[in-house]
Amino acid sequence: MELVSVIITTYKRNEFLERAINSVLKQSYRNIEILIVDDSGIEGAKQLTEDLAKLNGNIKYYSYGSNRGLAYARNYGMTNALGDFIAFLDDDDEWKSKKIQSQVSNIGEYDLVYCAAEVLKHDGTKPSIIRPINQGNLKESIINDGIGTISSSFLFKKNLVSSGSGINFDVNLASSIDHDFWMQLAREDKCVIGLSDALVTIYDPGMRLTMMSSFSERTKGIFQFIEKWEQQLILWAGAEKGSQFVDNYFIKVCSKLSISLLLRGEFRDAYNIVAKLWDRRVKKVKILKFYALELLKSLIKKFFPSCVKNLLKRFV
Repeated sequence: MELVSVIITTYKRNEFLERAINSVLKQSYRNIEILIVDDSGIEGAKQLTEDLAKLNGNIKYYSYGSNRGLAYARNYGMTNALGDFIAFLDDDDEWKSKKIQSQVSNIGEYDLVYCAAEVLKHDGTKPSIIRPINQGNLKESIINDGIGTISSSFLFKKNLVSSGSGINFDVNLASSIDHDFWMQLAREDKCVIGLSDALVTIYDPGMRLTMMSSFSERTKGIFQFIEKWEQQLILWAGAEKGSQFVDNYFIKVCSKLSISLLLRGEFRDAYNIVAKLWDRRVKKVKILKFYALELLKSLIKKFFPSCVKNLLKRFV
């Protein structure tokens, strides 16, 4: 049975971290090591991890004395991982018990396997499901279907990020590091498989604080990501299709981020993101149509009961 290294990055969220660790300990697949990488800079998770490690010797704690961000924390974890496979789990998410078993069984000749996730809302309403959209050759899938990463769902072969591969999490990006990781894999012609089973539980990502909780930083990261990969996408897809892809990506990500802020009452930040989007050389009608549709969908999800939502889905 091959060893799976589970890397849990954490930042001052012990109230969630224990739940995440326990979901790994409950996996039906048993040959697992758990690496807790504490990015708080104050060893905030050390006592909790050491207490749990007394009950399970496969738990290891790592800290490097300062807050360096999610990308650095993940890279640090990968450097210390001993497994044949690596999987990431955010400290406020959790896994279903068959997650690792299912992914190890299905990865086969693929380089990476990921899965669907259920999203639980803070108000207790019925969870929604995020499903994988990328399958097979990742470059071809991105060009045809877009980029679709899912939090805490990856499992991949360690040789994918071995020394000399050049694939890692970019510490220079303020955000969008999962999408950037996806693009690095695509550049190397890697292949992925997405499982339809929801084996990950994500808790209300629109409301939680994250290791990248600053919305100004998120916006900055989106711009950095576009700048880094725009020419590559144009090279892959051609000038017209590549430019359309970049514009659509920018509109989609910025609009959803702005709307999440708007619904939280953070009107200034929501406006600032729209202003940045408006300044980009994109057809204004295209921006308005997408923003209006996404806002309508979000309002329906937030304020209407399930029976009305199901009816409205036929028209929206």
